[in-house]
Amino acid sequence: MILVTAKRSQKESQLICKGFSGTLWYPESGQDLQMFNHTYESIADRNFLDKQCGVDIWIGLQKVDNNDGNQVENLSGSKVSYVKWGPGQPNGRNKALCVSIEKKAGIFTALQF
Repeated sequence: MILVTAKRSQKESQLICKGFSGTLWYPESGQDLQMFNHTYESIADRNFLDKQCGVDIWIGLQKVDNNDGNQVENLSGSKVSYVKWGPGQPNGRNKALCVSIEKKAGIFTALQF
């Protein structure tokens, strides 16, 4: 796992991952999300991480333009079945959006760019 400890866009973060022959992670189940939360909680200096990365971490999902405004796919374009939207999310109906995860709450946020 690579953690980029600098504020970057989702696209920039994905390019960094590709440089290491990887991709942005995303939870495929509630168990994956629990593992993420456990990993975050086990980091010794979370204050440092929060200052470097901000509140949210980019994940490898994007909300796509469709009729109901709620379709989510991974960055390769495949539909995903697990999402955990925060209150009022996804926002920006019928807009292409990047998806981040709020580290402390483990909920997804759609951000329009």
